[in-house]
Amino acid sequence: MSFNISQLNWDGLTQFLHENNASWNTAILVLFVVLAVFYFGAGLGKTAKGIMSVYVALAIVNTVSYFKPEGPEVNIPGVLVLKLGSFVGLSIVILMLISRYSFHPVMRVELSGNVIERTIFSVLGAGMLIAILMSFLPPEIMGTITPVVRAIFNSDVGFAVWLIGPLVGLLFVKSEK
Repeated sequence: MSFNISQLNWDGLTQFLHENNASWNTAILVLFVVLAVFYFGAGLGKTAKGIMSVYVALAIVNTVSYFKPEGPEVNIPGVLVLKLGSFVGLSIVILMLISRYSFHPVMRVELSGNVIERTIFSVLGAGMLIAILMSFLPPEIMGTITPVVRAIFNSDVGFAVWLIGPLVGLLFVKSEK
């Protein structure tokens, strides 16, 4: 079955994944690889700005009550779309603000790095973003993800490692002179 425009809703997405024997595991791993390659190509400076914008967006989405609607009338797909959409949108807006106004005296974002540093930082950034996105998924979807993928990205230890890892990585990257 091919994808068509009528599947751009929750039921269409789940139907498409089910009929094509695709899984959330596959989607998560493909997204992880795509993000790691993207971060590697963007370079350390831009990746650092992106990671900072993700931290700020996560703090906003998890703090502001607008992004946590409650009550019997709230449907799960609507909340998921609201949180994911708000998170991605805020990340992009904050990244544009950081890039445009570039707080160079405040933030050291012009980073150099060899291939190994760029690879490590790219993997840490991609893992952080996947862990955050998985934290927004409802239990119905999390139940379909294999225990290994959940342990790597969504367990308490895994989530903490992915969130703290990029910050630790920033401490060891040298700035350009």
